[in-house]
Amino acid sequence: MKNRIASILAAGALALSPLALSPIADASTADKLPSRNVTSKVVKVKGHLVFKGHVSDNYNRKQVIIQRATCKPPKCNFKTYTTTKTSAAGKYDARVGAPAKGSWYFRAKVKASGGFATSYSGVWRTYRI
Repeated sequence: MKNRIASILAAGALALSPLALSPIADASTADKLPSRNVTSKVVKVKGHLVFKGHVSDNYNRKQVIIQRATCKPPKCNFKTYTTTKTSAAGKYDARVGAPAKGSWYFRAKVKASGGFATSYSGVWRTYRI
């Protein structure tokens, strides 16, 4: 019985592999580019909020766009809040704020370049207590 289950699993895996790896299987996969890994976090530094993170794949000394939405996405669209550049190590930071009432949502955006698609960080919510 164990041999039968193993052979069924192996046969199933082999049947799926060619479809997943075949460039002809889905026409839209040829148009897709890999995205960069954009990490982010919001920290408090000397009483101010700082949005900081790292962009992978040698994205050094290049532009990072910090975007803000004034209500919970996708209800509101993100708009450019500020821009900054990455360091020699691919790190970035920018001072952000919080509204007197309600919440703001921030994310980092890196434009497509070097064979990578436009990439985004996670979304962070800021508010006052």
